[in-house]
Amino acid sequence: MPDAEKIVLLVRTTLITLNDALQTGNFTVLRDIAAPGFREVNTAGRLAQSFSDLTRKNIDLSAVTVITRS
Repeated sequence: MPDAEKIVLLVRTTLITLNDALQTGNFTVLRDIAAPGFREVNTAGRLAQSFSDLTRKNIDLSAVTVITRS
């Protein structure tokens, strides 16, 4: 099991990539960095559809870039 810092880094990186996808509408990178099993069942288009509510609501997850662990 990775230590806490590595888990935080993984979650933060994933959320930043998700935020980039939400802001640009391009879910290709999010799909490409995912685990093989996830990539096999999800196209970039399917991810765009899955996250369409967040995109429509203009959700901005950029705060994860500055939030520090206490």
